[in-house]
Parts: sequence; C-alpha cells; structure tokens
Amino acid sequence: MNISFEADFKNQLLVNPKLSDEEKITFKTLQEKFEQNFEKENYFFIASSGSSKKENESAKLIAIHREAILNSARRFNQYFQASKQDVWGLVLPTFHVAGLSILARSHLLQARVAISSWVPEHIENWLNQNEIAFLSLVPAQVFDLVKLKVKKTSALKKVFVGAGSLTDSLRTEFKNLGWPLVETYGMTETCSMIAVKENDSRFKVMPLVQVKAEQNILSILCDSLAHSSIQRKKKDIQISPIQVNGWFKTEDQVRLTETYLEFLGRDSDYIKILGEGVSLPELREKLEQIILKQKQNLIHFHLLAVEDSRLENLLVLAVENSVNSEVRETIVQSFNQAVRPYEKIHQAIAIGLIPRTDLQKVKPVELKKSILQKMKRRSDDKKI
Repeated sequence: MNISFEADFKNQLLVNPKLSDEEKITFKTLQEKFEQNFEKENYFFIASSGSSKKENESAKLIAIHREAILNSARRFNQYFQASKQDVWGLVLPTFHVAGLSILARSHLLQARVAISSWVPEHIENWLNQNEIAFLSLVPAQVFDLVKLKVKKTSALKKVFVGAGSLTDSLRTEFKNLGWPLVETYGMTETCSMIAVKENDSRFKVMPLVQVKAEQNILSILCDSLAHSSIQRKKKDIQISPIQVNGWFKTEDQVRLTETYLEFLGRDSDYIKILGEGVSLPELREKLEQIILKQKQNLIHFHLLAVEDSRLENLLVLAVENSVNSEVRETIVQSFNQAVRPYEKIHQAIAIGLIPRTDLQKVKPVELKKSILQKMKRRSDDKKI
C-alpha cells in the first residue's frame, strides 16, 4: 500500500486488505459520503477497531486530516529527540494509526523504516541487522518476546507499547529482559499517543496537549485530533464530528493531577453483582496473573460480564478451544478461590477463537453475542 504525506494528495482509504469485498464496499461508500460533504484531498480514512459496533451499525471510518497526523509526528519527534539517523522498526499494520504514525514520523525526518512481519523467533536478528532505534508493539507481541526470553538489542532506544494495558507481571518480566519500555495512551481519534508512561505509575501528558476531566471522563484538546467519524446506522450514513468546541470527549475514566493521568477504566468496566460494585479491570488483572502462572497465552482467554435477571450481572470466562480442559478448570478454580463470593466466574465457555481486532483488542460486542448464544444452547440442552 503506497501511502503519501505530500500536500494535496488524493484521499487515501486505509483498510485491511483481508476484509471481504462487502466490507470494502461499505468503507468505500462511507468515504464517498464524506467527500460529498467535505474534501477529496488531504484526508486519510482509517477503519475503527469495531469493538463497540452495535446491531444495525457498520464499523466506523475515521477521517484524519494530513496535518493532524503530521502534528502528532512532530510532537513525538521533538519529545523523544528522534533524528534522521534513527531507524524505525515497523511490525504493525499501516492501515491502523499505530503503523501510519510510524511512517509519518520517519517521513518528517527522512529516516529509514525497516518493515517485517511478526515472527517472534526472528525478531531479535531483524532488530540487530537493521540497528533499529524505535519500535512499537502491542501487548500480545510483548508476551511473545517474554515467553521466548528475547533480550533488548544494542541499538534500541525505546519500545512503545499501546493498544492495551500490560499486567504488572508481564511489564516486570519485559523490563528485566532490558527492554526500554514506554507505555502509551492514544487512539485513532488522537492520531496516536498523547500521553506516555516510563518510570511512573501514571501517564504523563505530552507537550501541546490539554486534558480535562468532568465526572472523571477524560476530554482532550490538541492539534492532532481526527476530523470526524462516518458510520452507517440502519439505512442512514451519519458523519459525526470528533471535536466539540475543539475538545474530544473519550469514554475513559481518569484521575487527573496536573499533567498526569491515572486511568480508572471505562464506564462499561464497572458493573454491579447483587448490588455490589465490581471492577472488571481489577478482576482481569488477577485472572491474567493466574493464567501466566499456568504458562498459558493471555489471548486465549477473556473475562466478561453478561446481564442476569437475578444477579444483575454474572461473570463468564471465554476460553478458546485450544486450551486443555484441565488447565481451564484449574484457572477457574484458582480465580474463584482468590476473589469475593459474588466475583466468582459463573461459567467458562469454550469458543473457537475470541474475536479480536488486527491489534489483538477483544471485540466485546461480537464476543458477548457468541457467548450468549452458547449459554442459551447449553441451557436449552439441560431442559431436554
């Protein structure tokens, strides 16, 4: 895919080439609707992860102006003092903002980019051969490196990890292998990172970015915000501005102290069971520690809540079929012994593959739909 950052380029639609023809046509239709109302030049269109897509809705297409992605790149290059001599390693797809932003940073500096598919066993040699200075990863890739005990290479200055959080144990193991970890916070709507965490428990907001929190919900103002989102809802295509009076309101709950962010989760991460407040992020952290002790891959599991008429919500563990049934039972038993009675896993449901985005984020709506179908089938079988 040839990507241009030159002024007045024709709008570029960046989507996964593995999508079905029907999905590609949908995104092209969304792009055309945008162009009927706005410009046909200087915009990138990136498909959102689809993690919050509801019934009768298409996945979103995010419209990003050329200057927004370049402003994000300028902010990064200045903050991390990147130079033309620094080689970037690219193992993330360029049809996501994480990969696109790497190309934007190197474009401004005229720096070299080394591109590779993700084969964990070969990454160390590839990093060394190309003398890579900067590398961006997602948590699943960090897990792969820790599992293989791959150590930091000599030329590497920073490794940036976003698109999900790291558990304490995984973070510690990764740092013990020498990797110069920088955890990042950002999203498609902000054109990559707007806050970073190195040797602190909180995220530090980057320069030229303003934040505020109203009822703990984070809003962001900066010069790298996307223009709008385009989505088909039922029969209509809606174009929604990302910014309201210059601010982008996220779905993230934070505790804000000067220029530091402490993340509390999302509204959907806090549920009630029998009237008791339950934090899904805290329970997932406990579960991940148990999974790692069993030497299992985290991406084969996901803890979710489903509504229940009596309990309000109940906890279900989605487990991929590749996981041994005895291991699954051990993990559930260990978890249930470590939590309060109302926080126990109600059921473990085997599933072919947990639906995930290209960056390994779980698609919760799609997963919950599949889990509910399996739970109903299991309930119906018991009645027979």
